[in-house]
Amino acid sequence: MLAAFEQWNEYQRGRFSRATLQTNLTLMGHVKAYQTSTREALDIDALMTPAFGARFCPFLSAQQRLTDNTIAKNLTRLKAFLKFAHTFGLTEKANYAGLSWRKQDPDILTLTIEEVRAVEQVNLADVPALANARDLFLLSCYTGLRFSDLVNLRPEHLQGERLRLRTNKTKELLMIPLRPGARELLTGLFGGQIHSISNQKLNAYLKEVGQRAGLDALVERTRYRAGRRESESYRKWELLTCHCGRRTFVTLALEQGLRPELVMRITGHLSNQAFRLRWSS
Repeated sequence: MLAAFEQWNEYQRGRFSRATLQTNLTLMGHVKAYQTSTREALDIDALMTPAFGARFCPFLSAQQRLTDNTIAKNLTRLKAFLKFAHTFGLTEKANYAGLSWRKQDPDILTLTIEEVRAVEQVNLADVPALANARDLFLLSCYTGLRFSDLVNLRPEHLQGERLRLRTNKTKELLMIPLRPGARELLTGLFGGQIHSISNQKLNAYLKEVGQRAGLDALVERTRYRAGRRESESYRKWELLTCHCGRRTFVTLALEQGLRPELVMRITGHLSNQAFRLRWSS
């Protein structure tokens, strides 16, 4: 079965983003940990049974300490693997009904327009690495791009007063109108004054950027494990990540009166229902 997992991940290489491939590997790790803990001899058909789902999901919650949303994401990847296995003749079964876990609506962290301005204006001349991270983050705030698309921007994507590119995750064609601040940052990116870094390093730098910018507002972070609510309070800078830039773009665009369908076209959101659930409340 693990050999089939590796075959599936290799099949997806080149078709999906590096983050998706890493999620596949994470799922493999959880399945291996489950086998080690339970000493069950699993094959592909066993993964489709309701009995496996009833044991695996509580294991992910209690032993692996995953939140309900993360468990649901792992099951989505597991179903993708099982669909691959059926399509390529590794199993005759194609029923995943037993693999389900309640997913909770996630907390959405965004910045206000005043907080974006504070990030723009914070003096980082003494720490070039933080200034570079700040500029990458602001470019996400101005364009709504995911990290994977942000770090793969090329001069040919700039066409007049807009960016034109296909997303790394969904392969959707995006047409993004540019505000003045975005054009200035793109000039720095294409000229080598702003350079790409890893997502992990960027997120680590952004927390210090946010702290220096005074993003001290208290926010509650809620997680669910096995349906139980767990809440903690943080300063906003403690939770700042690159993806917050994309969410900030959407929130500010809606606040400024852009129609949701236009924002969806700019950001490449495919599901109107998911977009409204996340952003219209």
